[in-house]
Order: sequence, then structure tokens, then C-alpha cells
Amino acid sequence: MLASRRIVSLSLLIVAALLVSGCSLPLTSLLTPLPPPTTTPTVTPTPFQPLPPTAVYLPTPTFTPTPTITPSPTPVPTATPQPGTFGAGPASPIPHADERINIMLLGSDRRPGHADFRTDAFMLLSYNPQTGATSLISIPRDTYVYLPALKRWHRINTAMEFGGFPLLADTLAYNFGVRPQHFVMVDFQGFATLVDRLGGVDIYVPRQLCDRRTHYGDHYCIGPGTVHMDGSLALWYARSRKTTSDFDRASRQQALVLAMTRKLLSLNGLARAPQLYTAYRNIVTTDISLSDLTAMLLQARHFDPNAIRTYLLKPPALRPWITPQGSYVLIQNYPQVRALLEEALQR
Repeated sequence: MLASRRIVSLSLLIVAALLVSGCSLPLTSLLTPLPPPTTTPTVTPTPFQPLPPTAVYLPTPTFTPTPTITPSPTPVPTATPQPGTFGAGPASPIPHADERINIMLLGSDRRPGHADFRTDAFMLLSYNPQTGATSLISIPRDTYVYLPALKRWHRINTAMEFGGFPLLADTLAYNFGVRPQHFVMVDFQGFATLVDRLGGVDIYVPRQLCDRRTHYGDHYCIGPGTVHMDGSLALWYARSRKTTSDFDRASRQQALVLAMTRKLLSLNGLARAPQLYTAYRNIVTTDISLSDLTAMLLQARHFDPNAIRTYLLKPPALRPWITPQGSYVLIQNYPQVRALLEEALQR
């Protein structure tokens, strides 16, 4: 029974992480891998904070701009970024990372009838079958990376649109030294239903959070303290960022993943497994087949929900940079990013 609960718990961890990513896929595209694009996509403006939306145009390889930085005093590169890290070429593979189960969890903003999209939520779920250690790593959408197949720099949230999962996997390997084996991209519309099926979740809100909420006005507030959230409130909590930041939102998404895992453990998870499986099938686009999922769950005998650690790439590991075209992006402080990823992926 304990092994069964561990398997179900790991399954929920995967499903829960997918759902809080926050995206908007049409339900007609469910459970079908994204095909690689047949033509080079057109770059469209991406909203970002704190600057107003600005289209991102990348410098040509022969252009050497002098960037300006805001507001960190940390020095930034004075030349066009080179492949991999600045001037360093491709990142070397992180030892033992490929021996783990690495799944890229993506939240897309695709709208029905629109071909273009961004994956504005990024979480790498990494599980070590030998030790049972699980790491959940969030990467901000504005992280500036080299797209190997396209031979240009762009925000990481464009890789999936421009080249599908093959380009995204190559981009992670090239810039960070870890290659995910699978991806799941999800619709946030199923998130509220899943939370409600669990009977809601209890989240500790460390400080008061106020933001606009549909049907509740421009100044809806919760916390501080423990808050019981139904699906609607949990979805608002996972997506709110106007009064905080993308970094804070990523931390809240991770907290929801852990809360949902704990809630399942407090219930009869086996009895709820059919509901979770139905929800999973109805909301995701993935390259994970049923046989893949079965194989992963068979490796879950050492899974320990108390051994899950969360990691977030944020300043000073990332530092703000203004591109020559005036766009706000985040570039790596390579030694600090590398140290964080090695800790997360060598547990």
C-alpha cells in the first residue's frame, strides 16, 4: 500500500506541476505532440515587466553593441552574446543529470484560433530513481538564451513555438547543461477543477497579496496566514503577478504543487486516481505515452514527498539586461546558475 501511495503521489506531483503552469490550450489539441514548424516563425512582441511591450529583434553576428543595465550594478557584457553562456560556448553537461527522469513542464498562452504562443511558465521536474530525491526548478520566461537550431538569441519562452520540443530540449542542453527527456504543456482551465476535486488546498501565504481578480475588483487581497483555496482562488493565486513579479509567481506555483501533493497523501489517493487520470488526459499536450508513464511510475519506489526541493533561478543568479533594441531580458551569472543546477540535479 505504501508503494502504491508513493506511485500515486509522484503521479499527482507531475499532474499538479503541469496544471499550475498557467496556460491556455484549445481542448481540440489534447494529448498530441507539437509538430516542428515548417517555416521560420515570425517574432511577435512579448509583454514583460517593468518595461512596456517591445518587439524583440536580435543583433546580427557582426554587430557589437554596448548594452546598458538596469538596475543592478553588476557588470554586463559589452559585446553581442556568444553561443551558450556569454563568450563561453555551449554549457558542459551536468554530471549524472541525464540519469534522472527530467520532464519539462510548460504553461502556454496560446489562444484558440492563434498559431503563435509563448510558454511563459517553465518548470523542470527532475527525479532521481536511485535516491528518491525530486527537484522542481523554475526558469523565468525572460531568460535570454541561445537557440541553437536558429543560431540566434531570444527569450526562453519562444523556443517551443519556434522549434517545438526538439529545439527546447537543445536550448536547455546548450545553455544549462541538462536535457529534458519529455515535455508536458498544459491548459490552466483544468486546474480549478482538479483543485476542487481534491476538496481545495491549504496554502500558507507569507505576506498579504493584493491584485485584480475577475468579479472581485482591482484590489482583492488574501493573507498573511494559511488560506484554504478552492480551484478559482488557487488559479488566481498561481497567476497573479501585477503587484509582485514573475519570481514571486513562480514561487507560488511551486507552493501549490507541494500543497496538492500533500493533500492527496491526506486522502485516499488510490480512490481518486481515475479522476486524476481523466483530468490529465483532458488537459495536456505531451510526448509522454501511456507506456512511458507506466515505466516512470515503476521507478517511483523510492519517491519521498518530503524530499522534494524547489529551486528558482532569480537575481543574483540572473541579472537584468537591456538589449540594444530596448528589450528587457535576464542573462545568466553563469557560476551561480551552474552551482544551483548542479545542487538540484545531483541529489
